[in-house]
Amino acid sequence: DFTIPFIWTELTQSTASCQDSDTIRCVVIDNAGFIVVHPDFVDGSTAAKLGVENVHISQREPALASSLVAEGIMTKNRCNDLQKKRVNVFWKVNLPSGSGNVIGSVVYDIYQVSNTNAYLIVATRWDGSSNCPCDFLKSLGSRDCRTSGNACECPCRETLSYNQCHGVDSVNDPSLPVCPPEVPSVPLAPQKSDATTDLGPCLSIDCDSQSEKR
Repeated sequence: DFTIPFIWTELTQSTASCQDSDTIRCVVIDNAGFIVVHPDFVDGSTAAKLGVENVHISQREPALASSLVAEGIMTKNRCNDLQKKRVNVFWKVNLPSGSGNVIGSVVYDIYQVSNTNAYLIVATRWDGSSNCPCDFLKSLGSRDCRTSGNACECPCRETLSYNQCHGVDSVNDPSLPVCPPEVPSVPLAPQKSDATTDLGPCLSIDCDSQSEKR
């Protein structure tokens, strides 16, 4: 796997404007809006404090996220999680033209990275006002949704009314797709102790102590 500093170096070398971190904010997100690379991730102490896994753009860059939603680039989606009895609310990023320029309270260009599901955002103004609520203290999948419609917020969950006896037709909205099952976690097998660790030598060979040669 590539390290974040390596990816950041490659990004700044291939995109000259990203080298000016004082006036330019470069962020790479995937097609669900989760951040792949962010300037804060490169600083080890900041990354350790804020975390780098499962960080959504609505959490770290709410003004940019609000603009992506307003421009229809990032849209809210839902699916029925029958296993955990909840509705998962998530985001999808789609840029039909391959790139776009957005000017408003925030100013940025967004490009799709060829042959990947990633998007590069190059922002020249990113601190605009936003209404993108997110409960930072709760982990992904445990945040309760606060808004309705396509309003900006972190990925979250809604209550699912589901009767197992009546099947999928009993859920709040049967037209929603069923969420794909989660990848099961496979625990690592414990390492076996070396049975020979505490054993002495099979033969005690001490030629100097022998009185004769054979």
